[in-house]
Amino acid sequence: MVGSLPPIKGMSAYCLQLVQGLSKLIEIEFINFKSIYPPIIYPIATTEDDRVFKVNFNNNVNVINRLRWYHPIGAAMTGLRIKNKIIHFHWWTSFLFIVFYPLILMAKLRKKKVVCTVHNVLGHESNIIDRILCKLMLMLPDKFVVHTEKNKEQLAALFNINYENIDVIPHGRYDFYIEKSIDIIEAKQHLGYNQNDKIVLFFGQIRSYKGVDVLLEAIASVKNEIPNLKCIVAGKTWVSWDKYQSIIDKHNLSNIVKADREYVPSSEVQYLYSGADVVVLPYKKFDSQSGPGNIALGFGKPLVVSRVGGLPDLVKDEGVIYEPEDVDGLTKSLIRVLKDNKYSEKLEKDSKELAEKYDWNKIAERIANLYQGVMLEN
Repeated sequence: MVGSLPPIKGMSAYCLQLVQGLSKLIEIEFINFKSIYPPIIYPIATTEDDRVFKVNFNNNVNVINRLRWYHPIGAAMTGLRIKNKIIHFHWWTSFLFIVFYPLILMAKLRKKKVVCTVHNVLGHESNIIDRILCKLMLMLPDKFVVHTEKNKEQLAALFNINYENIDVIPHGRYDFYIEKSIDIIEAKQHLGYNQNDKIVLFFGQIRSYKGVDVLLEAIASVKNEIPNLKCIVAGKTWVSWDKYQSIIDKHNLSNIVKADREYVPSSEVQYLYSGADVVVLPYKKFDSQSGPGNIALGFGKPLVVSRVGGLPDLVKDEGVIYEPEDVDGLTKSLIRVLKDNKYSEKLEKDSKELAEKYDWNKIAERIANLYQGVMLEN
């Protein structure tokens, strides 16, 4: 398997939990990055030495820290050395084409079977270069894994890939953040809030398509119905904050909205989610599933989501799905969740049930079965 593992960030949370599940079934040699992005163009620190964000594998996993984003020759040599019959790589950004392409090409030329999990069919801010690099990269695999049916349709249509070669296997829940059991009152106190405060959480990188502006406009209306309302926006900012600050100023939200616009250490994530009354994914556009949403399932939290990509798959109740950029729809859903305790408890139960569906052991079984099928093909 080729991807990223802690302390490198990249796709590490996903790879970490997938490998933990797969290693109960098979042996894995994991080829990891030593250096994944140039800091000058990537606005988030690329490593994290946090006690929660760490590798914890059994003896079936051998990790080789070898890849560097600037070293395609080294990547090609790695492809020439691979002994395993199957190579499974994770594709999430065309920036890493310079490493992945020579590595996978060399393995392919040596008749290795290639499986690719496509986390983003196209980059979140895609352009013509991104499309070209994706096209070249996705010509190599024998089998593909995507997280949603929409991703399958998109992958087939954009890159002329046979439907039969694409398996839909959902994104697993993220529960490695749970270091200990923290009740909601303790978590709120840790975050600096009162136990009666109603906390709406947005967590993740702040990018234009994430819809933080939609959330803030909704909060301006929700505050009229929920007097003890609080909103946390936590995540590194990729874009100018000015647009969001202007909404906060216009609606006098400075005492309601707390913006933590730096990278949140993994050990603090458990307090954010444990203390939240509802987690919101207000994305304007999106084609895959959401890491922050899968964290919410791991914590059994109510979710309100826009109807884009795989976000509706993270909830069971139609009442917490609203149309993208519909401020009124988001407002109504939030008010109901925050006012109706029985409804909120029902949503918590839904999240816990979906968390079982997205258990990594079940996902690992499906991936292992895919490997077996690949090996049986000529």
